[in-house]
Amino acid sequence: MLRFTGINADTIRRRTRDFLARAYAMLLALACSFCCAVPAYASGAGTEGGATMTQILSGVTELLTWILSSMTSVSAWILGNSLAFIYVGLFLAGAAMGFLFRALRSV
Repeated sequence: MLRFTGINADTIRRRTRDFLARAYAMLLALACSFCCAVPAYASGAGTEGGATMTQILSGVTELLTWILSSMTSVSAWILGNSLAFIYVGLFLAGAAMGFLFRALRSV
């Protein structure tokens, strides 16, 4: 069936590699921009009334702790509630089918 549509393993492999390369480049650019912005706050010099690095890191730690505890409680609720578990499964199956339709129609 795939040979009639012009899709072969090399095309899928090339498109997947290109997509992953773009995603990696975007994440690398985001990480570099963050790393270049953080040293400006490290010394606290020139930040009259601004936050120091210790205050920023404590805020980040508090945010990550809140995210972890919230997602843990949401995941426990989803796993304990059979109807919510079915909804999540249908969403993931629909997302997989949508990805396949998009990948197969784009060629």
